Amino acid sequence: MDADQKICYRHDYHMHTAYGDGEDSVDAMVAAAKESGCSEIAITEHLSPFFAGLSGQAGRKIGGMTMMPEDAEIYLDEISAAEQRYQLQVLKGFELTYFEFDEDPSRRLIERLKPDILLLAVHNLELLLGWERPGKGGNPGRVDSKGHSVYLGGDSLDELERQYGGIKNLCAAYFRRLHDAVDFGAGLGGEGICSDVGIAHLVVFEHHPQFNMWIPPSLIDYAVGHIAKSGLALEVNFAKMGKGGCTQPRPSFEAAARYLSKGGRRLQFASDAHSVEDLKRASVHFPMFQEFFKGVEAPLEIK
Repeated sequence: MDADQKICYRHDYHMHTAYGDGEDSVDAMVAAAKESGCSEIAITEHLSPFFAGLSGQAGRKIGGMTMMPEDAEIYLDEISAAEQRYQLQVLKGFELTYFEFDEDPSRRLIERLKPDILLLAVHNLELLLGWERPGKGGNPGRVDSKGHSVYLGGDSLDELERQYGGIKNLCAAYFRRLHDAVDFGAGLGGEGICSDVGIAHLVVFEHHPQFNMWIPPSLIDYAVGHIAKSGLALEVNFAKMGKGGCTQPRPSFEAAARYLSKGGRRLQFASDAHSVEDLKRASVHFPMFQEFFKGVEAPLEIK
């Protein structure tokens, strides 16, 4: 392992609050992280100009989890206040739901908010029937009665699988969008907009083991290689550990190790906590995370 590579054993760089789809306040999450023994955390609320725009038009939240941009300044101020109150390093962050057509508004928003850390995630793929991509000039496109997109971590992907012509095509579409998300993140760093960008939810079909079983190792290998080559961090997400028989984080330990072998610069623990209780449960996996990587040559552990 190179000297400039990092494995962050006691950091948690992915959690949510009541500003998005979380249950608890910024203050409560920071207090719980301190109590759980974290040495550094990032609060990474969901952000999406596209979903926020649709929510504004509809008068209700669309996308299920995205904070409104007008709340972002207050959110960032609350993080600063909690950091001072609990004397814990807290990075100000966002988890951006990536769409190719949303790159320009996303870039402008991130440039204005100046987060310490940004996670990019491919949460959604569009229904092919009745879906129109947003046009230029801010036109959000048509949203039909079936909805404009489907959350890939949800309970059912039957309609997406049918429209894409099977699991193979659906997974290929996911990895194409992931590839574009990585390129977008690398561009943000190159433009000086945000230098600390990581990929969240590398394998997002968390509730659908049949999809995970189909994905060939070569696709995962290509994905982690592209992330590493682009200079982006990779999270190891423990949100589903111990639930429904899940015994591996996402991505797997093996895939995370391949990311490091390809020169990946930072591997980071992610609880993806949406409540104080989630955060406390996830913290028990710190030793497991460290145990798997203790054989990596000369890891740089940040206290």
